[in-house]
Amino acid sequence: MNETTIMLTPSQGVQPEFLATVEPVSTDASSQQLSLPFELVLDGYTREPWSSGMMTHNSEDTSGWKTFYLLSTDGRNRLPGFLKYLRDRKKACVAKFNDSTASTRAILVVPFDPPPVPSEQLPAGVDKTQLLYVKYLADDRVLSRGKKPAIDPNKQLQIEQQKLKEKQIQMQQQKIQREQQQQRQKQMAQQKSMSQSTSSKKGIGGGILGNLLGAQQKTQNHLDVVRAKRRNND
Repeated sequence: MNETTIMLTPSQGVQPEFLATVEPVSTDASSQQLSLPFELVLDGYTREPWSSGMMTHNSEDTSGWKTFYLLSTDGRNRLPGFLKYLRDRKKACVAKFNDSTASTRAILVVPFDPPPVPSEQLPAGVDKTQLLYVKYLADDRVLSRGKKPAIDPNKQLQIEQQKLKEKQIQMQQQKIQREQQQQRQKQMAQQKSMSQSTSSKKGIGGGILGNLLGAQQKTQNHLDVVRAKRRNND
C-alpha cells in the first residue's frame, strides 16, 4: 500500500505534529496515480487564487494541477478538525517536496473549499469524513510564470513618497494660479470703478460750467437791452 504520513506545522518555528496516515483513493473519473513521499509536512498557509479547490474544479485550464482524494487509515479522526480550521480562516495548507519521478520541486495543496465529494465515484464503504481533497502540481515553478517581479519595499516607499511630493507641488501651483487670477480680477474691478468715477466727475463739472456761461450770457443780453433803451430816450 502507498501510505504517507502527513505531519502538520501549527505555526512557524514549531515542531511538526502528526496529522494523519493516508493513502490515495481511486475514483471512477480518474485513472491518474499519485506518488507521495513516505512523510509529508504541511508547513505553509496561503490565500492565493491558485490554492482554491473550487477554481480548479470548475476551470478547464488547470495549468498542470491534478486533483486526488486521500483517505485517512490511522483511525485517529483528526482530519475533520483540521479541515474546519482551514474553512474558518479561508486558508489553504501547503506542502512542498522533491518529486523523485520528475526531478522537480512539487507542491501539494489542501484547499479550504473542496468541491462536493462524488460519492458515486468512490469505492464502496469509504467514510467521506476521513477523505482529504488535495491538489498536486509536479513543478512549483509554474506558479511563478507570468508573475510580476516583487518590488523592493524601500523602493516602493520611495515611489510613493515621490508621488506624494509631486501631488503637493501640483496643488501648490494650482493655489498660486488661483490667487493670481483673483488678484487680476480685483485690479480690473478697481480700474473700472475709478474710470467710471472720473467720467461722472467730468460730467458734473461740464454741467456747472455750462450753466454759469448761460447765466452770464443772459445777463449780458439784458444789459444790452437796457443800454439801447437809454440811448433811444436820450
